[in-house]
Amino acid sequence: MNDRNLTKKLQLLKQIQPEKDWVSLNKRQLLGFEISEVKTSSADQILEIFKIGFNYKLVLVPLTIILAFGGTIGLSQASLPGDFLYPVRKLVDKTGYLFVAKENQPKLGLEVANKRLEELTVIAQNNQSKNLAPAINEFKQSTIEAAGKLKIVNTVDGSPKLTKEIVKETEKLRDNKEKIEALGIVVGNTEELTQALSQLVEREINDLNDRSLTDDQKQVLEQAKQNFEAGNYAKALEGILLLSYPQP
Repeated sequence: MNDRNLTKKLQLLKQIQPEKDWVSLNKRQLLGFEISEVKTSSADQILEIFKIGFNYKLVLVPLTIILAFGGTIGLSQASLPGDFLYPVRKLVDKTGYLFVAKENQPKLGLEVANKRLEELTVIAQNNQSKNLAPAINEFKQSTIEAAGKLKIVNTVDGSPKLTKEIVKETEKLRDNKEKIEALGIVVGNTEELTQALSQLVEREINDLNDRSLTDDQKQVLEQAKQNFEAGNYAKALEGILLLSYPQP
């Protein structure tokens, strides 16, 4: 068959129109119903048409980006200050504030500060000297943020009060700091957080001074005052929690 005859046959094929019954049958086989039979109240049927007619290319690229970013987040969780993916890990921690209630933000702030100290401990134990300075800086920044969240607790206008979780995270922060200092790492001054904890303890002690306490309770309060004067705020908060907000 020469090129001229082939061209003629192709032109004839273009003129062939499928029978309406055949078209209708194939629509039913593909969709399970005629498009003309769709009712606006039938959400499931409309969804089926949408699925078949949906151009996957429109979502392929953004979906790939989302999946890649999700994988990046997973990989970032093992990163440390100074690593390439560490900013992603920090971003994940910061977005946590968007998903917790106001009363839980002070606890979350202390949790993040503890994470920074734990990262610093890993760096010190592995002798990763290049990551040391960034890790200390990240810890200091986290204590500033934690102090800001603790100011919520320090207010007396119906904002969140002292909780068992806050005391627990404060004690953990003290223990983690002692652990890192035992490795010879000086993290420096955390003035903002120290001040926030001091104000919290002082407020709670003043409140307890105005209450009627038993002799045993007065003894617990006196010990809390001594811890406050010594700057041992975690220990002072432990006694205050027992007196002010007894746990079930």
